[in-house]
Amino acid sequence: MVDRKVVKARGLPWSATADEVVQFFSACTITGGASGVHFTTNREGRPSGECFVEMGTEEDVTEALKKDHCNMGKRYVEVFECSVKDMEFAIGGGGREGGPAGMGEEWG
Repeated sequence: MVDRKVVKARGLPWSATADEVVQFFSACTITGGASGVHFTTNREGRPSGECFVEMGTEEDVTEALKKDHCNMGKRYVEVFECSVKDMEFAIGGGGREGGPAGMGEEWG
């Protein structure tokens, strides 16, 4: 199995597209291009301002981390290295019931 590399970007404009994220990380190779960008949503299904980006190599991760606190539009974006497991948990739940944004809610 190939060791997958992932970064998390937080603080994105809510209107950000996968192509804009690819452009933001233009110095990096993103696995699958725009399809390697995975946005998260809140429990209402709206953009959360966060995404996970699958990087090609460890060097791409290092390059992506240099974008920490750089601006995308008028917003500064925080960039963190994270695990594939964290990404899969966040996008698998999609911020809906049973996912990260749904945790701690009372069951009816």
